[in-house]
Amino acid sequence: MITSFSKEKLFWYSLCAFAFFTPIGKAPANLFFGLSVITCVILLAEYKMSIGQFVQQPLVKPLGVLFLTIFLTLPFSTDVHSSYQEYPRMIVYVLPFFLFAAVQSCRVRGKEVPTETILNSYIAGAVTASFYAIYQFIKTKHLYVTGLYMHHVMFGVFLEIALPIISAFLIETLSFSKRLIYLFCAFICSIALILTQARGDWIGTGVALLAVAFMLRDRLRQHKRKVVAGVIIAFILIGAMAPLYITRVKTLFDPNWQSNYVRIYIWQSSINMIRDYPLTGVGFDQFREIYNARYINPLSPEKSNPHAHNSFLMMAAETGLPSLAAFLYLLFHMYKELITVWRKTHKGYHAAILALLIAITVSSLVDHIFWAPFLAKILWFFMGVSLFFDNEHGL
Repeated sequence: MITSFSKEKLFWYSLCAFAFFTPIGKAPANLFFGLSVITCVILLAEYKMSIGQFVQQPLVKPLGVLFLTIFLTLPFSTDVHSSYQEYPRMIVYVLPFFLFAAVQSCRVRGKEVPTETILNSYIAGAVTASFYAIYQFIKTKHLYVTGLYMHHVMFGVFLEIALPIISAFLIETLSFSKRLIYLFCAFICSIALILTQARGDWIGTGVALLAVAFMLRDRLRQHKRKVVAGVIIAFILIGAMAPLYITRVKTLFDPNWQSNYVRIYIWQSSINMIRDYPLTGVGFDQFREIYNARYINPLSPEKSNPHAHNSFLMMAAETGLPSLAAFLYLLFHMYKELITVWRKTHKGYHAAILALLIAITVSSLVDHIFWAPFLAKILWFFMGVSLFFDNEHGL
């Protein structure tokens, strides 16, 4: 018979396993996430979750506003049946956060898993996936590595999330051996990120690292010589790896580069779509069908596209301007809650999670990242970690 304590332990460590396997592959990550959901449901039944307390948890109300706003657009979709079928995906994306909020609302005992264990599990998974990506490059000599995922941008986002966390731990730790380990992790993940050739992820990572450095600047000042030495070494490594990225970097602002002008065409078409369907959009999960059938620019060399290459345009095009407003309202509260927690604790991992939200927001301006399948799930996982965990004792 499984004891209450062992069920709790199973829940927490299945979340650690989910964090570890997420950068590596969907199948094992979903397996452990499913295990955590089942265990959580058992725990909630045992501890009698309070709905009232759950609703009062951070971000639950703004999420409810967004879900309700999108739900009200479903009857006006260009494919009502399909939109109703796909709508539950939105809730699944946020389910990791809801698990943390639910457990917090019923005060489950035995929450002995420290935050560092959760975050280090993700770092370990990112490093493991990075080794495989480097192996891919060595064997094939081809850039745009994907790890065990199907697309280089998706894999790049997982590294974009990992690097701010690694950097925060690197700055905060006082242990020399741990500092060496985090330096090694940062080096391996950085190489893999360069090999993805995902420009949006590069930009997001750069912004996130600057944000981490700014928030932890007082600690950096305490180790000026080490910081200077680290910057010099970083520039040497960046220069040594220039052949792997310099050509790709030059395309960032080249208007004649295909992926650049195709994005502009897609954004223009998305704006046209919003203009034609301002209140309800074309329907949840209907962008691909409607864009390819009616809105694709005849000058575009691409004859189909699954999304708007911008999460904000994507939200407005599919579910209307009211849904975009609800999304921005939610995003405002996400930043507000993370900044509040950071100001209270000044913990490095809080700075890292705030920075990775900044990175995801920036990347979402040039690609559909924020609500992309599976990527949204790990983002909301870390939102839950930041808002419901303390640094030493877990929840």
